[in-house]
Amino acid sequence: MNIGVSISLVILPLLHRYSFGFYQILFIGFVLYLPTIIQIKFQWKPFKIFSRTCLGLGSGIFLLEALIFAPMTIFGILVRVLSFGTFYAIAIITLDLRMKNINSPCIGCKEGSFPYCSFKIIEMEEILTGSDLEPEPREFLTSVVNQINGNDDKKVNFESF
Repeated sequence: MNIGVSISLVILPLLHRYSFGFYQILFIGFVLYLPTIIQIKFQWKPFKIFSRTCLGLGSGIFLLEALIFAPMTIFGILVRVLSFGTFYAIAIITLDLRMKNINSPCIGCKEGSFPYCSFKIIEMEEILTGSDLEPEPREFLTSVVNQINGNDDKKVNFESF
């Protein structure tokens, strides 16, 4: 997303140089937001990178255009307020939509801190049996596995990690 915002600082003056109008640029900023909606359902890593870059680019173009290039009139102030209101509303709606569609076993889990929980117990046991760990990581991982399996009285403090 940061890359997209940075790119928007370069692209916005270019859009003005090539005679794009104020509302056209706002529309371009909005259209660049749309891959973010698709990304909620389409969880492919390269597309997520593309989507978040587009989100940064679209946000930068949309907000900078509304802030800097809106006319200095009552109408311009109204455009700024409506643009920020629209941006805020879309952000809240998108985050709410994302929370409803997130598929994570960690949401609401009381067990511990991922990946040190039963969701990853098989992988942790495989690491213990199949690799040459240093003594301290081995002791920690053994303690975590024993705690998850209920074989250990010592509690590991996950919050300190």
